[in-house]
Amino acid sequence: KRACQSQKAFLKNLLPCHAIQVLQKKKLFGLPVSSEKLPKMHKKKILVLMKRFGSNKDMVKENFGREIRLFEQLSKKYDIDFLCFDYYKKQRFNLRQNNMNFFVVPAGFLNPFAILGSIGRIMKENRYDLIVPTTEPILGIIGYCFAKKYGIPVIYEVQDNYEIYD
Repeated sequence: KRACQSQKAFLKNLLPCHAIQVLQKKKLFGLPVSSEKLPKMHKKKILVLMKRFGSNKDMVKENFGREIRLFEQLSKKYDIDFLCFDYYKKQRFNLRQNNMNFFVVPAGFLNPFAILGSIGRIMKENRYDLIVPTTEPILGIIGYCFAKKYGIPVIYEVQDNYEIYD
């Protein structure tokens, strides 16, 4: 009985509540639980939408910016993908650094369909749990629309104090 209680405590610390409920319904508590019987859990996936260049720097290749620093800490617990729009050099490449994926795609304000197409493709290929648009107000609007379409939450990260522009 004591081994069973310590096993329950271990599982409660390891698994989210809904997984524990599944195990309880299947009456696996009280029996030795092998790893094959445990439900497969995936890390939450976050998609960050941002522009590639900011503060006159290449935020992706120079590993610069508060967006990257913020999500660098979160990448220890979550899978983080950045979709970065390149308005300046209009390059396309993928990069993995700081335990995060960076997908750089060419974009222009005169062709918003390229931005919409890039987001649509990456959303279909991956099952994201959250969208975080940042760096551009238009990305906030687009991110909100895609979050509604896929039924996932959106957190818009505002960088500027727009009240000072009045």
